[in-house]
Amino acid sequence: MVNQASAAYGGEVKITLTGHATAHLLLMSTRLPFSVDEYYMAKEPALQYTSSRWVDMNRQIISSGLVYDQVQIEVSVKNPTRKQTITSSIKVVVSRDIFLLPDEKVKEDLQSVTLSPGSTDTNYVGFTPTQESGYHFDVFIDGEKVYTQPNDFPPRLQVSKGVTSLTLDELWSHLSAGSTYSLTGKLIRADTGEGVSGATIEIYDSDIEWDDLL
Repeated sequence: MVNQASAAYGGEVKITLTGHATAHLLLMSTRLPFSVDEYYMAKEPALQYTSSRWVDMNRQIISSGLVYDQVQIEVSVKNPTRKQTITSSIKVVVSRDIFLLPDEKVKEDLQSVTLSPGSTDTNYVGFTPTQESGYHFDVFIDGEKVYTQPNDFPPRLQVSKGVTSLTLDELWSHLSAGSTYSLTGKLIRADTGEGVSGATIEIYDSDIEWDDLL
């Protein structure tokens, strides 16, 4: 029973003391029942992991994304105790899948979370993938690994390259497939308006269109 209670409440055990007290009222005495609850920790308290997932910036579940698009990792934890305020460190490690080789760690985030008894909390870790690949994460609480993503898609995140069109106001006479050009300024994505400075553009295909003269 003690082990079950300890597991259910994160190491917290309730001990109830019951008995009778004798009360003297004038010339009479009577026995009154009493009960006292005490809470003890059978082990060092720590927050408990409840769930985690990849989400977009609107906090919607995702399983795929584009290179340089920011995503988030949502991690939920709880304080299972009834009387203890707990502070724990929550670490998230993001890794990139590499075929036939050890995966590469690309980000590590560490947060300190304090929760009152019986409460829950959800934390978000921002991440921007810079390569076309699969990505997964591990969750640690107070240094102990509590979750690792299975080797499946989903729940792992598959990141691919986006398709961007470049429109030039002036014709480059030497523009040809297989060429590479470095531009000064920003390459802007038409769908989001976000830009990348110092972009290097490799030309895979080109299509020249002439505006009709009025």
